[in-house]
Amino acid sequence: MDITKRIVKCVLVVDLIIIGILFATYTYSKAMLLGLLLGSVFSVINFRLLAITIEKVVEMDPGRAQIHAGTRYTIRLVITAAVLILALKAPYIDFIGAIIGLFLTKIASLYVGIRSRHSSME
Repeated sequence: MDITKRIVKCVLVVDLIIIGILFATYTYSKAMLLGLLLGSVFSVINFRLLAITIEKVVEMDPGRAQIHAGTRYTIRLVITAAVLILALKAPYIDFIGAIIGLFLTKIASLYVGIRSRHSSME
């Protein structure tokens, strides 16, 4: 399976685990669910945009690649800021949930990377 798909699958699994924990501890709220989903969706979108950028930059000459990568980085940063501002301003979206969702792709990337490295060593 493609590593990007494995990371997205891992994010979905962790989302479900977090939702299960929220239900089990009676701390579930619609705002937390919306925050978690908003952060997770935009985290996956950011990850996919990063993958597309890397695929394109590898084939470019260095000067053009640096400009392209910098522009795409700024776009991803603006998207992340927009998500955080939305989560702060909207009373129906939990800010902490959005932050957790935004970090899930990074956590999933580490997990998938460690797991694939471990399985290749055997």
